[in-house]
Amino acid sequence: MKMSQRSVNYRKTLNLPRTAFPMKANLPQREPQVQRFWDERDIYHKLLEKNAGNERFILHDGPPYSNGDIHIGHALNKILKDIIVKYKAMCGYYTPYVPGWDNHGMPIEKAVEEQMLKEGRWTRGRELNADLRIELRQRCRAYAQHYTEVQREQFQRLGVFGDWENPYLTMDYEFEAQLVEIFGELYLSGYVYRDLKTIHWCKHCVTALAEAELEYHEKESPSIFVRFALMDDPNGIFSDLPMEKCYALIWTTTPWTIPGNMAIAANSDFTYVVAHACNGNESSAYYLLAEGLLPITAEVLGWSGWQVERKVQGAALKGLVFAHPLYQRPSPIVLGEHVTLEQG
Repeated sequence: MKMSQRSVNYRKTLNLPRTAFPMKANLPQREPQVQRFWDERDIYHKLLEKNAGNERFILHDGPPYSNGDIHIGHALNKILKDIIVKYKAMCGYYTPYVPGWDNHGMPIEKAVEEQMLKEGRWTRGRELNADLRIELRQRCRAYAQHYTEVQREQFQRLGVFGDWENPYLTMDYEFEAQLVEIFGELYLSGYVYRDLKTIHWCKHCVTALAEAELEYHEKESPSIFVRFALMDDPNGIFSDLPMEKCYALIWTTTPWTIPGNMAIAANSDFTYVVAHACNGNESSAYYLLAEGLLPITAEVLGWSGWQVERKVQGAALKGLVFAHPLYQRPSPIVLGEHVTLEQG
């Protein structure tokens, strides 16, 4: 008997669940829809109303500069903080979050100065007169306000909950007045005083600079080898060797720091050697240096020959004292984990 062959749709024989949840994210279209849903239903304020009267959780958020579009650093910062605030809200805490912006500072002023240079309103190196100073301040305020609005929209697109209609701005006159008032309280309480402190200073802007405002110019600088004559050898590292020919050898890319040198650093975990070095017709000498750097040092310094007299662990060097090459003051060996074989 020949069986008939026919296709069977087995899917219809299964009791599969049905869902309206989309199989594809379609984020460029879906995200604005979700944000509009939150805004239309005022989810943020409803969440506050739900937890009103409960224990508060306040996130004090350091404000971003209003001097351009947000970048990945802003996104990481705001998203992580938003996760914390939303988590606390879901735990029942009352979580008002007031976003804010730092509207002052060199980034904004420099951007406006560049605009004025391009427009011919100002020439670099020329001091601003009274009228240009007023114009600069007005344009800085407008520039800061513009990017406050730009960043507000961008942060909202990240899905961050907050009172976006009532942010705090450091350029608001009320905010500035409160700062002056608080500064006055600090002064009257004795927390404000004059003193000396080394700071980064911009000659052009005539102001102190924060670490974040510094840009380092990479350049090649001459490096030098410096030898320190042996003064005291309590551990007998150089025993049986002529003391007047024994030295510690260091290498530095900052020669100008040598006058201020107070010690020689070594790593307790490294192996050090006392090498008997010959340099052509010159008299030989005995140098203490890291074993791993001996071959390259001999090559750079042009030693005609060298021989390892003894090996010691870095920990055994503690107590050795050498003479500063300029002032003959003691430069003892100190141990530190920061010492590496990659940098001398």
